Amino acid sequence: MELPENAFLFTSDAKSMYTNIDTDAALNIIPDYLIANEKRFTYNTNAVIAALRITFKNNPFRFNDWFAKQKSGTTMGKRPAPPWATIFFGIKESGMNGEE
Repeated sequence: MELPENAFLFTSDAKSMYTNIDTDAALNIIPDYLIANEKRFTYNTNAVIAALRITFKNNPFRFNDWFAKQKSGTTMGKRPAPPWATIFFGIKESGMNGEE
């Protein structure tokens, strides 16, 4: 790959990002985003927020025949994990959560 001299190359580790999402932080900022955008979509905001709280506060996962509860971060392989991570990091990167 050839890059111009003034180019920047950034990489990220999409696997580790899930386990590094602070569940409480995400549950504080994602509902605000969903509420602010509920008119753009056709979902029941309160139901989605309740489902996210149940899903990500309990964080069960299965490895072969073994079941466990992940205590921090987002469980890999959980179906809502990709959009959860995308929304969380999108909010964080855009500064919509009030942080700089």
